Amino acid sequence: KPSSAASDVYKRQSLKMCYTIIGMRKEDNYMANTKVEFLVKAPIKDEVYIVGSIKALGEWDPAKAVKLSYCTECGQYQASKLLPLDTNIEFKVIAGKTWDYVEKGTWGEDVANHAFVATKGTKVEVEVFNF
Repeated sequence: KPSSAASDVYKRQSLKMCYTIIGMRKEDNYMANTKVEFLVKAPIKDEVYIVGSIKALGEWDPAKAVKLSYCTECGQYQASKLLPLDTNIEFKVIAGKTWDYVEKGTWGEDVANHAFVATKGTKVEVEVFNF
């Protein structure tokens, strides 16, 4: 029969292995994702992107921005992304992978970041007046 100390080690290892197998270890930082749909009404450009505060949106790096597709039927740019559920997210719209063409307001003024919480069925609709 193993000693009490050896038995405790065996139990801890078994428990750790069980949690690892079912993906519930706290240190794994497991997060559920949800599909978020982006719809952007903007002046027609060759390429329109969103760049934002989380990895899936490029972490504010325009080189890693998400390209939107233009829908001729609806007159908007669109994309769908899986994003971390119940996460506060901020983003901006850019024309090209550069901050030189970031969205602007009606009179060419800077605009605040768009912000939302990714929940099930989230649809984010944005209107951009200028770049």
